[in-house]
Amino acid sequence: MILVRMTRAELDDEIEKEKPGWAKRATKKNADSAAASKAEVGIWSEIKGVFMRRQCFKCIYCERRLAKIDEATTAGISVEYDVEHFRPKNRVSKWPDDDIAARHGLDVSKIRSGRAGGYPALAHEPANYVVSCKHCNSVWKQDRFPIAGKASSAKSIAKLNHTEMPLLLFPFGRDGDDPDDYFVHQAILMIPKPKRGHRRLRAQVTIAFFELNLREDLLRSRAEAILLLGAVLDARATSKRSARKRGTSAIDLVPALTAEDASHTACVRAFEALHGASPALAKKILDVAARYVASSDTVVAKLLAKVMASR
Repeated sequence: MILVRMTRAELDDEIEKEKPGWAKRATKKNADSAAASKAEVGIWSEIKGVFMRRQCFKCIYCERRLAKIDEATTAGISVEYDVEHFRPKNRVSKWPDDDIAARHGLDVSKIRSGRAGGYPALAHEPANYVVSCKHCNSVWKQDRFPIAGKASSAKSIAKLNHTEMPLLLFPFGRDGDDPDDYFVHQAILMIPKPKRGHRRLRAQVTIAFFELNLREDLLRSRAEAILLLGAVLDARATSKRSARKRGTSAIDLVPALTAEDASHTACVRAFEALHGASPALAKKILDVAARYVASSDTVVAKLLAKVMASR
């Protein structure tokens, strides 16, 4: 998970270019909260491409790469993306259930739910949008919105955030949450960075909410990304020396593998830093990551955590 940096003015400009007149239509719909809450009259999908491009064609939550044609063409692949209302538009359901709380060791006394009737006034508010994969949106997010504060009927996002204290991160926009402040990546696992307090609870809830450390597809793709980067990092010095001897230029793939549009950017950037600071530990991680890819055994993922803990 990485922060998508964008000002509101930039967002408004890109929306107008994508769909001229959309903002005026959205304002009109938002004036009628009852109509705004009905999916059949929603117009948010018309500007899906803005968020797809800004998010580098990745899910905002699990950072998995989705289909991409090019940065100018989105209509043919938009079916793979959902416009996700951070604050649900129709209703809010309780989270977590007892099984989830027990599995992740969550203190349910600190977790409440957002406004029961949802936030229809934000149904056509772009600052309430991101795009996610259908898995994150349909299976995990749905109409849930855990908070630490008190549910509010305010219409201002700033006032809502102050009163409700959302427990899920919103890594989009100038005032968005920066995941680097909340997580450290230990091999293929995401670990809460804050040691205590509300910020630690937000990190714990976000990981648990989307099962970011338990989904086999995510663990495997992170492991594969680490293995590829590790091979490229190990070969880079040799390639440069060989290229100098031949009088040619070596192709360095590291920038592409760690760019914002790369698969699991935060994970591979953390591994790149570790590879430079502690090559021996990086080698251990690569060995266990290879075992995980070969076996798809979640026990191996836990072993990775132990390897990191021993550093």
